[in-house]
Amino acid sequence: MSAFDVSRRQLMISGTAAIAAAFGGPLTAMAKRPDFRGECRPGEASPIVDSPYGPTFPTHDEATGLPLIELPVGFRYVSTGWTGDPMSDGLLTPGNHDGMGVVVQRRNGVGNEMVLVRNHERSTSTNAANIVGTGRTDVAVHDTGRTGSNYQIGGNTNLVFRNGRWADSRTSLGGIYRPCAGGATPWGSWLSNEELRSNAVSTTGKRHGYIFEVPADTTQNTYTSVPIVAMGRMAHEASAVDPASGIWYLTEDQGDANTLYRFLPDNVSGGLGSLHVGGRLQGLAVKGVRNADVRFPKLCQTFPCTWVDIADPDLDGATLAVDGIGTLSASGP
Repeated sequence: MSAFDVSRRQLMISGTAAIAAAFGGPLTAMAKRPDFRGECRPGEASPIVDSPYGPTFPTHDEATGLPLIELPVGFRYVSTGWTGDPMSDGLLTPGNHDGMGVVVQRRNGVGNEMVLVRNHERSTSTNAANIVGTGRTDVAVHDTGRTGSNYQIGGNTNLVFRNGRWADSRTSLGGIYRPCAGGATPWGSWLSNEELRSNAVSTTGKRHGYIFEVPADTTQNTYTSVPIVAMGRMAHEASAVDPASGIWYLTEDQGDANTLYRFLPDNVSGGLGSLHVGGRLQGLAVKGVRNADVRFPKLCQTFPCTWVDIADPDLDGATLAVDGIGTLSASGP
């Protein structure tokens, strides 16, 4: 079976989340039209409807007894991994919990096991629960330096759940800057994306603004602390793969200077470390328009677009020398 033999429904779920992160509210509004696949009718939008699960109510967390969130009747939840809690590896749980994803679901003995990789979007040394774990040989670390007053202490933790209950947590990557979102791969790893303009270099000389691959098994860390340079150096946000082609789609979070990217890997068979082989990074451009501003699209409005190669994905600069949505210029068919 191909590494990309994943359902189209899973792709749509991941892809919608990634694209929504790039364009925010306007794209979400477009998706709420009554018949988005049919004839375009400007000005129409779908009404807000009641949830099929019924109204929500304050619901007590089964771990702390606190009413942390609201849920419909019949739903329950248990919290784990509070900031400062000791983990299985003896380190403290870092703060700034952010993007995460279940990367593996498998049978383990007589039960079921899930591995979740979680981002910690940290950038300063104000919290004692740092990720790096100085001197720890069992922790993959990209950088121990700093840029200005920002220590490179963001990273990832891996959590294991067995039969629906938390069983293990440990540090999987440290020494990166503000890993915000990311995306799960079809082969059981997580892409942890640094949300940082691509001109950052720490006091150790390490560059930042990259994507890192975090495996489900923290002992398989050959590539963990090595940036995937070919996937670009920018203020990364989400990543999503088309399982049919192996092409990755990347979004950016740089205020009003965002571009939608795609990465065509040289190794399309997938597998841990396959993205490190290299590939082509491209940006989405509006045809014939330089500095096109498509931040506020109207219902039914369309833009003729094309993909343009990024000559140097590791270039110093604001956003791969792409200064704003649609700044990439393109002409021709």
